[in-house]
Amino acid sequence: MRHTLWLLVLLGCGSDPVTLDADALCSDLEAYEGVEVDLDVTLDPNALLRWSSSAALCGTDMPCCNMAAYHYLVPGCGAVAVALVPPEGDEIPELACESRGGNSTTECAECDTPGSRRVVGVRGVLGAETMGVLDGGRYRPLAVTRVRLAAE
Repeated sequence: MRHTLWLLVLLGCGSDPVTLDADALCSDLEAYEGVEVDLDVTLDPNALLRWSSSAALCGTDMPCCNMAAYHYLVPGCGAVAVALVPPEGDEIPELACESRGGNSTTECAECDTPGSRRVVGVRGVLGAETMGVLDGGRYRPLAVTRVRLAAE
């Protein structure tokens, strides 16, 4: 506990974000809460948190909706997911992911895009643990302010 406290004190003193990879972030989420991080992470288009939907018929048997929005998750964080949430009203195209209709036999989310495939890092502030509105799962939002893209 003492080491975690000192880490937080040291992290709070600098103005630069803490640079780390997904494994380091996921190993101690509480230590980075409220901290600006520069995270090395490659997006997985299948690791998603359903954020909103236009229909109540979304679920395991009917995963698609007339319209649904998703956030990418940091891979490997376990029981408490970390969702990459861009600022409201400030679209980051590489983090845009949605579905438009479908049924249980179709691939619904349009998340495997050329833009998302190029994301190799994000910068933002890790928020407190909260519950997902649609599925009730626990997650922490990472308020993304910038993405880092792989060279073309």
